[in-house]
Amino acid sequence: MPPKTKQTKSAQTKCKTSPGTRRSSRLSGVDPISYKEDSASVDKCPNLGPSNTSNKKSKKNPEETSLPRARETSLLKAQKHSHILGIDEAGRGPLAGPVVTAACYFPPSSPLIPGIGDSKTITDESERERLYEQIVSFPGVHYCVTIIDSHRIDEINILQATCEGMRSSARGLIQGSSSVPPSSDRVGCYSSGQTSGKLKAEECYALVDGNRYPSYRGNEDKKVTKGKQDMICSGEAMIKGDGREYVIAAASILAKVTRDRIMREYDEKWPEYGLGKHKGYPTKMHQEAIYEYGVKGIHRRTFAPIKNWKINKDGSIKK
Repeated sequence: MPPKTKQTKSAQTKCKTSPGTRRSSRLSGVDPISYKEDSASVDKCPNLGPSNTSNKKSKKNPEETSLPRARETSLLKAQKHSHILGIDEAGRGPLAGPVVTAACYFPPSSPLIPGIGDSKTITDESERERLYEQIVSFPGVHYCVTIIDSHRIDEINILQATCEGMRSSARGLIQGSSSVPPSSDRVGCYSSGQTSGKLKAEECYALVDGNRYPSYRGNEDKKVTKGKQDMICSGEAMIKGDGREYVIAAASILAKVTRDRIMREYDEKWPEYGLGKHKGYPTKMHQEAIYEYGVKGIHRRTFAPIKNWKINKDGSIKK
């Protein structure tokens, strides 16, 4: 039988006014419900302007819709580093497809691109595509995207594969990378991007989304470290950094859009899996499709429920 997905009930929270707050209002002689500000008395006071009863919202600067460059600015003011990179990933949780990492750098004095934010909160796919094109065509931008395929993920696990991709993206941005665009026709681990290759590693500092910096120092697993180079520059991890820092959010958009494009190409090859809709994530539709049509080379065999099924040599599931 196809796998069953668990359903959880969402928690409901009720907010109540503190009794103490009500008592303090009565003691002060003010009824919190019927009290209204007397605008006439306010006008008579020389130190206060008239109350603003207008419901019109003030117009915001378009750049205010983007995340700030707060941490980046503070690091530049410290004058220890000249180039601040943002690094993020997309696709750690899916059952199919690669994990994609991206590193991004903007010149310090460059203006903000309106709308840059965490890619997960930008639900309109066309909007993500628009922002992607703005980022890659922005004057002075450096970026590098790395694709780690499902075979490498199964070999070293998703955490190590993600860290490997982040290290590769940072190195590609600083030293230069291949100009071949990502494609579903290419397998393995490779990087692509736009960079001058003239940045100095000692002048760079990376802001990485997550709770750990992607260095493998202390990791003795030869599958992870053999022939691989460690993180090229210093930096720090920022929990929920893609929702806090502009340059990390830009990297998240590059990673997300790149991966989505690859998954749409896979969808054209294997439409029965619905990859264009769920992008390889473990939805009920996807799990049932795998159970019916079998496991392809893009599927991660170390991920549940696939790892719990008996798979024939041709990829079909033993029922």
